[in-house]
Amino acid sequence: MEEKTSLLSKFLQLKSKMHIFANMNDADILSITKNIRLVKFNPGELIIKEGFTDDDIYYILKGEYNIVANRQVIGSFGADTLIGEMASLAKTKRTASVRANSEVIVFSFRIEN
Repeated sequence: MEEKTSLLSKFLQLKSKMHIFANMNDADILSITKNIRLVKFNPGELIIKEGFTDDDIYYILKGEYNIVANRQVIGSFGADTLIGEMASLAKTKRTASVRANSEVIVFSFRIEN
């Protein structure tokens, strides 16, 4: 239980960096946020797969990744970024893949309303 409390505390400390939680208090965030977990991706591993539907949103804590659409790299990014929120909230297919360039550590979570 203490480990889960620590995980939630760390997650809430980052809320100001996640635009989807703008102007929300901790209780409201926790009431709609489910399955908060830390996940590690190895270099070359897919974080998100283009064309698939899932509800996970990822906050990148550490590492670098590429966004790939139609088999072309369209951008490279690193820590302190939020990915997957648009397709998750709209309940649509992923429009691009996200592939780890290095070891990537993320907070993975879902929003339920």
